[in-house]
Amino acid sequence: AAVSLIALSLGNLVRERGAQVLKKAPPSASTRQVIEPTILQKLYSRWFQVSSLARFFVSGNLGNICFFFIERFIFLELTRQEGLPDFVTNYKETVSFFVGYLLQIITQHLLHAILVYGLESINTREKYFKTLLGQFYAYAIALF
Repeated sequence: AAVSLIALSLGNLVRERGAQVLKKAPPSASTRQVIEPTILQKLYSRWFQVSSLARFFVSGNLGNICFFFIERFIFLELTRQEGLPDFVTNYKETVSFFVGYLLQIITQHLLHAILVYGLESINTREKYFKTLLGQFYAYAIALF
């Protein structure tokens, strides 16, 4: 009974779609495309198996390293420049720290998105700017 039901269903399929359904061979292994993830994609996927606390720790420390170099670069550039306003000349350390801190918010935001929350957290322009603004608010409170 089951075999006759299958044969009847197959016969109906042939009539509906034509006999070419039976003649169509499955795609060969050479025509099928299997997209293997790259090593970088595998590492990134594996990275998210690490706890979010550890990822946040790594991201935060990388951000601190970035801040150090950004601040040093700004300080050296302010030292080389002539004709700056007196306030900047007298408070180069403060100005370089402040400007470096503001720029570091952008780098820290990107590091957190990539290393802690995943690229899905910034995969659209709206998400990116909304989360960046939120990070500016949080870091501005810490700055002042």
